[in-house]
Amino acid sequence: MNLIRVLFFFSLIQTAYAQDIWMYPNQGQWDNRILYNLPLSSGRLYVENEGLTYFLSNATFHDHNSKEENEHHEHTSYHTIKHRFLHAQDPTFIAEDSSEHYHNYFIGNDQNKWKSNVRGTSAITAAQYFDNGELRYLITDKQFAFHLQLLPNADLHQLDFEIEGADSLFIDANGFLHLTHSFGEITYSAPKAWNILSESQKTDVPIQFVISKNVISFQLGPEYNPNLALLIDPSLTFSTFTGSPVDNWGFTATPDVNGNLFGGGIVFGSGYPSSAGAFDASYNSGTGTFPMDVGITKFNANGT
Repeated sequence: MNLIRVLFFFSLIQTAYAQDIWMYPNQGQWDNRILYNLPLSSGRLYVENEGLTYFLSNATFHDHNSKEENEHHEHTSYHTIKHRFLHAQDPTFIAEDSSEHYHNYFIGNDQNKWKSNVRGTSAITAAQYFDNGELRYLITDKQFAFHLQLLPNADLHQLDFEIEGADSLFIDANGFLHLTHSFGEITYSAPKAWNILSESQKTDVPIQFVISKNVISFQLGPEYNPNLALLIDPSLTFSTFTGSPVDNWGFTATPDVNGNLFGGGIVFGSGYPSSAGAFDASYNSGTGTFPMDVGITKFNANGT
């Protein structure tokens, strides 16, 4: 069967010390709008029914040098950008693999939200995301990507998406789509497209982004054959994100009589954003200028 395929690649720029990138499923530990959570160095990328939410923060734009409390004058700011597919159906995503490592979540006092052995995945697929096509998110070589695939003679506008909350949207001379925000920008590289003749053959098709207010669509060249599969491949870069995807500070550690080691410190996190755009938040628990929680880690005698 001939298909139309559309690929988007997201390059997460990280330092040499960056951790591997995984999507973690929501098993009840987070807001129910979140399907999968991908930690970034300064925020989160949430996979949701209608698309993606980029939840960005300056909470970790600091160094770890010790300072007196009265020397802190910063406040925490956030910026939320939503990438919403306008023609998304009610999807069911299927994970294609599972990480060897796992996370345990003990969030708040509600034990129903305490989830253990939550393993990451590098690929999920919703076979009927659109009327005539599927959506696949995947991670390869530390890049987050999404593939869109449509049946022959399907309406290309099924792939249109809306950007909400960006400070500005523009296409540069090289065809790159820029989403500016409070802390930098997110850039979608110029898309590439091919008609798929078979599993091993494809032909180039000219393609470019088109902006109409805050709605992004694709314009194809006359070489496009709607009776054949189509593959579109832009990429996305978080230009300001470097470093570890999760920030935490260790303050104390102690062994017990059984050879276990307990470490204590603080971890930085945040809840689901209330709206798109930029906003500030006041932290109303404990002291300091950054939203944080207590983190306790237990290692057995083997270090696991």
